[in-house]
Amino acid sequence: MATAATHDTKDSKKINEADTFYVAESSRRRSRDRDNLYLEGYTGYDWGDKLSFTVGITYFTAFSVGALKGIVEGFPKRWNLPKKLILNNFFNAVGRNSTRFANASAAASLMYCLIGGGLNFLLEDELADLTQMQKNIVCGMVTGGLYKSTLGIRPFVVGTALGGGASFLLHNTIHYLNKNNYISFEMKF
Repeated sequence: MATAATHDTKDSKKINEADTFYVAESSRRRSRDRDNLYLEGYTGYDWGDKLSFTVGITYFTAFSVGALKGIVEGFPKRWNLPKKLILNNFFNAVGRNSTRFANASAAASLMYCLIGGGLNFLLEDELADLTQMQKNIVCGMVTGGLYKSTLGIRPFVVGTALGGGASFLLHNTIHYLNKNNYISFEMKF
């Protein structure tokens, strides 16, 4: 009996490493491929990659816009203040605006990706007849409405219109850049 157990362990050691299947093998391959992930190489098929790409780009862009707004606001109206107070006011304005803009837009883009995935999963047959631009506008409208839904009816309507308009502008901008070979991905959920 003991020899049979020893014999089984010897045979199991002879298993070729290439014949084994690793659960994380596809993620290892994707992590190697991510080293070469640039704007041109983004396909948009992997939902996690799309989420991190969308939220990351949105966060960085809004952080930059907020930092510029903070730089403009941070300049003092009177220069006769102590330099320490001027610098403190300047950095407070930059930090306050940049993080506020970045966090709000990253939350909205995260909601856009989640709502787009949910709409695609739940309403796949109903959305089959729509073009990609129409799907993006619907997703943007639902996201904008939901993002502002806790503030009342009027902000809900304004958020819906702004979400649809922003999705329309973003889709057309990406389509134009794609058509002129500046980028090579599509905006889709």
